[in-house]
Amino acid sequence: MAKSALKTTVMKLFSFLFATLTLAFSSLSAQTPCVNGMAAGYPCSNVDFLSFTAGSALGGGSMNDIWGWTDPEFGTEYVLLGRTSGTAFVDISDPVNPIYLGNLPTYTSNSSWRDIKVDGNYAYVVSEASGHGMQVFDLTKLRNVVNPPVTFSEDAHYSGWGNGHNLVINEASNRAYGVGTNTSSGGLHIVDISNPLNPVIIGDYAGDGYTHDAQVVNYIGPDAAYAGSEIAFACNENSVTVIDVTDPTDAVQLSRTTYNSQYTHQGWLTEDHKYFLSGDELDENYDGVNTTTFIWDVQDLNAPFLLGTFVSSTPAIDHNLYIKDNLCYQSNYRAGLRIANLDNIASGTMTEVGFFDVYPSSDAAAFNGTWSNYPYFDSGVIAVSHIEQGLFLLSLSGNISDLGCTDPAACNYDPDAIEDNGLCAENDVCGVCGGDGSSCSGCIDPNACNYNPGATIDDGSCIIGGVELTFAILTDNYPGETTWSIADASGTVVLAGGPYAASGTAYTSTACVNDGCYDLTINDSFGDGICCAYGTGNYTITSQGVTLVSGGEFASTETVNFCISGGGPDVPGCTDSTACNFNPDATADNGTCTYGVAAYLDNDGDGYGYGSAMFMTVCTPFPPGISLNNSDCDDTLDTVYPGASGTGEGIDNNCDNIIDGDELVPCPGDINGDGSITVADILIVLSEFGCTIGCSADVDADGSVTVSDVLVVLSLFGNPC
Repeated sequence: MAKSALKTTVMKLFSFLFATLTLAFSSLSAQTPCVNGMAAGYPCSNVDFLSFTAGSALGGGSMNDIWGWTDPEFGTEYVLLGRTSGTAFVDISDPVNPIYLGNLPTYTSNSSWRDIKVDGNYAYVVSEASGHGMQVFDLTKLRNVVNPPVTFSEDAHYSGWGNGHNLVINEASNRAYGVGTNTSSGGLHIVDISNPLNPVIIGDYAGDGYTHDAQVVNYIGPDAAYAGSEIAFACNENSVTVIDVTDPTDAVQLSRTTYNSQYTHQGWLTEDHKYFLSGDELDENYDGVNTTTFIWDVQDLNAPFLLGTFVSSTPAIDHNLYIKDNLCYQSNYRAGLRIANLDNIASGTMTEVGFFDVYPSSDAAAFNGTWSNYPYFDSGVIAVSHIEQGLFLLSLSGNISDLGCTDPAACNYDPDAIEDNGLCAENDVCGVCGGDGSSCSGCIDPNACNYNPGATIDDGSCIIGGVELTFAILTDNYPGETTWSIADASGTVVLAGGPYAASGTAYTSTACVNDGCYDLTINDSFGDGICCAYGTGNYTITSQGVTLVSGGEFASTETVNFCISGGGPDVPGCTDSTACNFNPDATADNGTCTYGVAAYLDNDGDGYGYGSAMFMTVCTPFPPGISLNNSDCDDTLDTVYPGASGTGEGIDNNCDNIIDGDELVPCPGDINGDGSITVADILIVLSEFGCTIGCSADVDADGSVTVSDVLVVLSLFGNPC
């Protein structure tokens, strides 16, 4: 038979088998309710299983970010799933039988980091891949896909940045904010997308450096001074930073709030804009805590504060969270999707009411499992991306949003609740609903230097014999640019201030502290300090009548270490809290400080890192999960690294971009690995026909699945391996 005739026959057979297999696979999918803590083999609570689609059936590679789009004309719901090699589009109008419509390939090279957002009928895609920029894709093209899957092409491209970690969109203003890009110090890169096919830069904000993720809203919260303003809530590695971006050409930092952080990762506002929930991606690894969510009171945008924390029952690392209908949907890597009720958020508490564990074998603090979720479909479908496996479609069991406190005697009684959620609360001794008495507690001992005359309950914080510390600042002509904080050796902030309202004005702040060493960090968002180009601003720190620190001439930031002692001899040692050999007991620096080195994430634990440096002060011995090099070509497999031995799986184990020798599959035609070459292997080749990326059926290793691969398998048909 001539090759052309054979190809025609093969294609006809492929069409028939594709239709047959589609029907077969569809019949395997069915909604599975969560019963007795399990659904479709996965641990669960109040979350039902709808369907699962393997990544290999969605274009291959590893999965990452996820978003959604609902067609405003037809109501059809679509999942937009990021992958290493592109963006997959999935029709979920029947969530039990989703349809993979096609792929938008990456603009440049593959990357484990891809982020997608939607404005109107357009999707916008960024990636950490060098030179990727922002892809613009017309989602209405999804309406008329005849023979899926297809390969899509972008409709426009924005090249104002190269690599970008995340993308933030405010649909109310038709603005896109690139964050973690190679521009604007990694801060906010602001783009007008009112004409989707012609994105135009309109401003930026670099005053607080690198932004990892953010949410930008037209503000509806209680701070009347900013009603209707466009406000950015940014997670900036070690702070939650609030920025007024109403005028993108003159963005103004309203506040910068720090805590004892490891890596401030991502966060989301409650729907009334009163509270901001954030996650710290590294505290579970380095502090040994269970999954911790930070609850920020942001009702005063100039002075947010940490209201409370929610600590889950698992040690998994938290990643992305979103809020809908007073429920928090959080993707926690190996612990899967976790859902928390926010009825008592005003008291700094939240309660887990549901979960679906997509990684049942382990809840350990590791960087695999679920990446993100999208809970905003009107149908109630919750889309969850699994890095290694693919796409999960889930739904709440019943209507969790109908849960609430049904006790009229409770201070949080919900008259609209249908079923009691077990969270009814009463006022604490301070009159706070569901509170813990902290609002009226403090030091009630008049002999302590931190005596609080307004406190009625002693909280054990009294510092007897402590030292009074005073920070005094004279603002320059631009007081809104200045913020500062003083932290102890553990990183706990004991005193902070700014930004300020009045220029050329003296402000004083006082705290009672224990003996020890402290770090003053003062920032100027414009980068010119507070002296002396625009006013003669200055600052001093005094204690017991002695000036410990003074200054005013710096650029963007300055950190100064100082020590306080109520008496007794100095203790020599390293007093720099950022040093590897920091001595918290030292009162006099002896010049012995040593510092860490740049390192890279090693997610698969093979000793080789990947991507750009994430830790700038990693000390020896190195903790698990990091490496001094970034030469790994696949950070999801611990058998893939430079110089690795072949595993006979048909993958490039040694990162030389060639699959050869002991890397080759010993029996190329046995694609499913069942020990023989059967019809099942032929069906796999046919199902991947035309595949060019991540193809398991590329048996001749020429980079694509073609007739040649079909012929190879047919020639070996029936042979044992």
